[in-house]
Amino acid sequence: MPRSPAPSSLALALALLAAAPAWAQSGGVAGALSGAPAAGQALTVDDVFRSAGAPRVLVAAHRASTGHWGARVLDTLFNRRRGDPARAENSLAAIDAAVAAGAHVAEVDVRHTKDGALVLMHDEDIRRTTNGKGKVSDLTLAELRAVRLLPQGQLPTLAEALPAARGRVILDLDLKTDR
Repeated sequence: MPRSPAPSSLALALALLAAAPAWAQSGGVAGALSGAPAAGQALTVDDVFRSAGAPRVLVAAHRASTGHWGARVLDTLFNRRRGDPARAENSLAAIDAAVAAGAHVAEVDVRHTKDGALVLMHDEDIRRTTNGKGKVSDLTLAELRAVRLLPQGQLPTLAEALPAARGRVILDLDLKTDR
């Protein structure tokens, strides 16, 4: 039996289908980007959808990461799973970048440490995104503070992420378990 798409994928697909007629009439990506802000101003994803006459769309930054905005905004939103290589996913810098890029929602992944702290980390093991190794659930917060996020930064706690987002972006918390 074929697997049905995840709810977030289905919601995105429905939003894209709803926006398709406006996109086609406006010249697609080229038409949407023709209404880009003046030089020196950042292009947000809202700019793209609004200039195309698309219905209101809430944009979520997966793992609070934005990828490359501007002329590549649509490629980033619809074709890439990973974010900006200059900022670590699930980091305070990624939340700030998501806000600056115009995201309405920043999805972050939350895991329990060995000593019960809540930290932002997608993977069960920290090797891919830090200079350390081991499972989050096998490490204490102090041990995780000793590693560096790649390419830069410190692994944040949920308690640090909440005030960083407050009043700026909705945090969508994805609680991860090791089961």
